[in-house]
Amino acid sequence: MTHRSLGDAKVIRQFLRTQHFRHPITPKNYANTLGSFAGFVSKHGEGAAPTVSIVHLWLKERSLKWPAHILHHRTLLVERYLEWLQEHGVIGSNPFTELHRQYGPRTAPIVRALVCEDSDSALQQLRRLPPFGSFLGKVMEEHVAHMRVLGYRYDTNEELLLRFDRHLQSHPERVGARIARKIRQNPIASA
Repeated sequence: MTHRSLGDAKVIRQFLRTQHFRHPITPKNYANTLGSFAGFVSKHGEGAAPTVSIVHLWLKERSLKWPAHILHHRTLLVERYLEWLQEHGVIGSNPFTELHRQYGPRTAPIVRALVCEDSDSALQQLRRLPPFGSFLGKVMEEHVAHMRVLGYRYDTNEELLLRFDRHLQSHPERVGARIARKIRQNPIASA
């Protein structure tokens, strides 16, 4: 960290001036939230730098006091604040960047996972699967590459194959399973 602090009132005011709120009382309310978060970080962290574990503790504590929609909204505020602090060199890393890298771009599902009872398994359900990582993934990836070499754009079909691949990855018991073939009879021929 530099000479400036996460909870410095001047730093918080500088950040809030960049947000362009419509209502004049909003910056005051948000300053209280950010100051409270900074106080929590300095109380629970070493070196007063926010980490994923500190954010997790803060979310758990706040979930006992705030309803879910307020928790999500204020977490987005804290996330924007930490991004701004990182851009301005006040903190070295943003814990939300790490969370998004591992569990996807949306903040609300990550918050829900972190505040639930079994947060580890909830976070594992959010973990992004590698593209074409199933037992058929290599074949599907080669097929998409082949079709593109032939001149087809193949974006929609690639998305369908990626969805099927994610399904196969989430159901490992289907490795090597046979696909039952259903034959439809022509209603005119059977009459």
